[in-house]
Amino acid sequence: MLKKIAQKLKSLTDIAILTHENPDGDALGSSFALKFALEKLGIKADVVLEKPINSDFEFTGWTPLVYDETMTFENVIGVDFNEPTRTGTCASLFENAKIKAIVDHHICKAEPCEIFLSDHTAAAAGELVFELINELGAEIDTNIATALYISIMSDTGGCRFGNTTAKTHTILASLIGLVDVSYVCRMLFDITPLRKLELSSKLISEIEFYGDGKIGVISAENLAPEDEHYLNDMSNRALNVEGCQIGVFFKQRGDIVKVSLRTLGEIDAAKICSSFGGGGHKNAAGCGISKPFAEAKEEFIRELMKWI
Repeated sequence: MLKKIAQKLKSLTDIAILTHENPDGDALGSSFALKFALEKLGIKADVVLEKPINSDFEFTGWTPLVYDETMTFENVIGVDFNEPTRTGTCASLFENAKIKAIVDHHICKAEPCEIFLSDHTAAAAGELVFELINELGAEIDTNIATALYISIMSDTGGCRFGNTTAKTHTILASLIGLVDVSYVCRMLFDITPLRKLELSSKLISEIEFYGDGKIGVISAENLAPEDEHYLNDMSNRALNVEGCQIGVFFKQRGDIVKVSLRTLGEIDAAKICSSFGGGGHKNAAGCGISKPFAEAKEEFIRELMKWI
């Protein structure tokens, strides 16, 4: 499938790259790495997002196209999602495209399009994009390497998460000579916008524990949409508390309670979230629950209690 996607992309002249809503470092890094590689091959490529890049990644200087309803693209490749609905308002671009492809690393229930590359053992979508870029024959330069490095380091927590493999380190080693590692890592893991510090401090101060401290719960029932991207790591913050085996973050988004789940060891986050219509990886997954906040939270925690 890797070769098939590469051949198809090289036959095109204009491609839109989509990723999931509220994109994290992996979504952005893998998307822009692919954009830069395609451009080196003379292919016009644009990353299309629902909104401008959030402040956490302004340091990259990356510039996406911001979606509007007049946009149409014949050729679309999706990165870091396994269901087009995860692209939010950009879903129509995918559905209306003539040529559709997806490169993703999440567990998938059904193939969402004919050209679909999926490997849930990959630590990040960036690992698959790295392989795709090599298959395309595009030389990896500083821009591509930096985007891939941000992608992989973001989704592995700086190679601290259980999804990190020998392959992850091998890929990073091949990129490191082209990347200003100290600067990128400082911007990814050390620099915190003041607004993020204010929000996260408040939420962490209200953390709840269940199951004799094995489940850490952080909740944001009244979260402003413009603040949502500041809190992508809240489930990890809960899991990092000593004694926790499960970290969960609940946030209200319209009529849906979005759940971000992180687990340790054999506690299967994907299986837990799949029972609520979601999915993901063994130790990192998510779902949405269409119920009042308190009811959704209680129901999900009740399911978590079965795993400890």
